[in-house]
Amino acid sequence: MALTHIAPVELTTSLVTIHTVPSLVQATLIELWSLNRDSSNRLVTYHFVPNGGSPTAANMVVELQSGNALRPGEDFVREYSVHLGVGYTIQVKADANSQVTMWGGVTEELV
Repeated sequence: MALTHIAPVELTTSLVTIHTVPSLVQATLIELWSLNRDSSNRLVTYHFVPNGGSPTAANMVVELQSGNALRPGEDFVREYSVHLGVGYTIQVKADANSQVTMWGGVTEELV
């Protein structure tokens, strides 16, 4: 098993790919942190997209919205125990540009 770090990235209102599962491995554990640096609540959406696929409601794993929004200054972590195959991507977006920073780690195993 190996841990791959996801470098911090400022989210935009468009989906951003923050990780692609490389050849010969599968992702088994994903930890994602979000930090709201704004003075307003912020909404964040995550997708685990299959190789060659597109982000859809079917592969949206969480949407932090209205009652679940990131509060001002909040640091939020999500952990997923998954089996994402080669070519899967993790794609995320926020409801405002440059207000939410995302980073994390992916544990990957040889297949």
